[in-house]
Amino acid sequence: MAAGSEVAIARGVPEQLHMLAVREILRATAAALPLQEILNVIANIMIIVTDASTSWLMLAEDGRLRTVAARGDHAERLQGTVCEDGASRACEAVAAGEPRVLRSEEIDPKDPILGPFARDARAMVLVPVKAPGRVLGLLGASVRPEDADISFFATLAEQAGSAIETARLREETRTWRERLDAVFSRMVEAVLVFDRNGRLALMNEAAEELLG
Repeated sequence: MAAGSEVAIARGVPEQLHMLAVREILRATAAALPLQEILNVIANIMIIVTDASTSWLMLAEDGRLRTVAARGDHAERLQGTVCEDGASRACEAVAAGEPRVLRSEEIDPKDPILGPFARDARAMVLVPVKAPGRVLGLLGASVRPEDADISFFATLAEQAGSAIETARLREETRTWRERLDAVFSRMVEAVLVFDRNGRLALMNEAAEELLG
């Protein structure tokens, strides 16, 4: 076996183990934690797994991108920042729908998102976070040039997108149920709701009193 192949395999094994751990962590958190805490977990994971000096996560909101979680050297500067189409190279990466790696000399110091990295010797990795049929946002990380592995970051973004969608669906379902419960509680008639398998899913207080 060629020496280059041995090195590639040696690097590939820990990356596979890291991604397996990331997948399990995000699966567990998406099933239990609020969305914002999951976003924080994703930003922390990028710092730990990729040895990034700064990591952040942006989500699409009303046609704009907003930084919803950030960790590392420039976290305070990034948190809450917003950009619209064309205002930042970060927005361009999302519009293109493809990962990008930028060198510091490619970054405009006036860029509203990436400006702090214009004089950084590290590489900027920008990876769109997607769900089926749409883009959810962007993962960003400042890493050593040799660690700017697009395929690894793309897989990380895929896992992040899945966790975000799971958490959103869980929160939407909980909100819907709370609203339905509030409506039911005000109804004087007995109401029973069954699922598609014929199992009792919801009942209001009037039904509980009627059934004893």
